[in-house]
Amino acid sequence: MKAKTALLILALVPALSYAGGSCSKDAKGDINCSYDDGSRSTTWRDAAGRDQTIITDRDGNTRTMSCSTDAIGRYNCR
Repeated sequence: MKAKTALLILALVPALSYAGGSCSKDAKGDINCSYDDGSRSTTWRDAAGRDQTIITDRDGNTRTMSCSTDAIGRYNCR
């Protein structure tokens, strides 16, 4: 159990470290951000109304996230 908790915390640390940076909206309406730690992200809304985000760290590794609002107004991401 402690090992699983430690892995969860380590997995969350990079997500919590995206402090400081700037964002702008491009001609297509995508939101592009650059962060002080060298990472960047791009977010757009797909045809189904979900916000799609690609996060690229300073080493070029990417992660994706999809978010949408459910029937009772909660914003859920996976």
